[in-house]
Amino acid sequence: LLNASFFNAVTGAEVQADYWIVFHYLFLRHMQLCSIFILMSVMSVVLCLFLAFHLYITANNMTTNEFFKWKSVRRWHKKEKQKYEQSLQYMNMDDASKKTNNNDSPSHVIPGELSDVDVGCIGPTGELLRQSSASSVSDCEVIDPGELPTNIYNKGIIANFKEVLFPYSFRDEAMQRYRMSLLNQRDSSKESEGKPKTI
Repeated sequence: LLNASFFNAVTGAEVQADYWIVFHYLFLRHMQLCSIFILMSVMSVVLCLFLAFHLYITANNMTTNEFFKWKSVRRWHKKEKQKYEQSLQYMNMDDASKKTNNNDSPSHVIPGELSDVDVGCIGPTGELLRQSSASSVSDCEVIDPGELPTNIYNKGIIANFKEVLFPYSFRDEAMQRYRMSLLNQRDSSKESEGKPKTI
């Protein structure tokens, strides 16, 4: 169709074929097929993304539920780490301001007392603002969250895919334990059938 000649229905002029004109032609002549083709193209992209997501979580040996839990753990860890670093900064600022106040303060100023300059019509400024922000941080206990925890079930990409393709429940030792449990159940049921029932 790219070598075919098309004519404009309004002007009658000959139009050289390109992809857009061929698409218009096919869509007008074969609307159902073109609609299905467009739908299948969109669905193939969606399915490819779905497959990529599941390959990713399989490579990390996670279920979908665990993926979202780990995502929330990472978000929590990042937020707690920021809180911890902010509290360290406030503590360092508070220590630095105490040192400068002790060195620069005259003898008649009581430690911890603020001058009238720090309090204005717009609220606390300067040292008072630093003290209030530091006290608000120290009011709630802030602890170091440490390193981000790791997924203990992640054994590497090859081992993770091997575990999915050959689950532990189908391996020889698991099948032997299953057969032994069936034999034990049969033996216990035979013993219970031989005993007289008590009322």
